[in-house]
Amino acid sequence: DLFRDHVGEAAYVELFDDEKGKPRGCGILEFNSEEMAQKAIKKLNKHEVKGRKITFNRATGQFRIDEGTWLGGS
Repeated sequence: DLFRDHVGEAAYVELFDDEKGKPRGCGILEFNSEEMAQKAIKKLNKHEVKGRKITFNRATGQFRIDEGTWLGGS
């Protein structure tokens, strides 16, 4: 697993599919500490996976209050 190999265990992972069930190429990861989150950004942003560079950064404008429930933030 890419994240486990480079950063450690993620606390939460959600990868998104399109309406046809194909991967959209984006998702959400949460880590148990700020240190792990920063390490993930530093190590994985622009990392190549299957011939494509991934963007790995801090999400803004939303937060999860429980599984499957998202609220907009400012």
